[in-house]
Amino acid sequence: FPSTHNYALFILASHSRRRQGMWANNGADGCNYSSNYTDWSGSPNLIAIDSLCKDTFGTVVTTEQQCMACDRCEQEDCLKSLPGCEKFLSTLYDSCTQENKGENEG
Repeated sequence: FPSTHNYALFILASHSRRRQGMWANNGADGCNYSSNYTDWSGSPNLIAIDSLCKDTFGTVVTTEQQCMACDRCEQEDCLKSLPGCEKFLSTLYDSCTQENKGENEG
């Protein structure tokens, strides 16, 4: 992707990771957490995600809320309203692919 912004928009469009108040690495939709943010089984490493969150958004009390809000964004306006959200998503999700359906595949 030519920029962090473009990759973050792609993540928003293709990934159904949003589960209120929980971190879930749902690779079934083509997006996966970076191995830096998962444990040996592929489950979210909450300590590492918290560290990324604080590094990206600062150490304020609402940091976790900001990270969850960023992860739940579904529109570009939301992404823009949370400074650091693009960087957070682009770092957390290191691979994200989308399968294109053919004309006859509905």
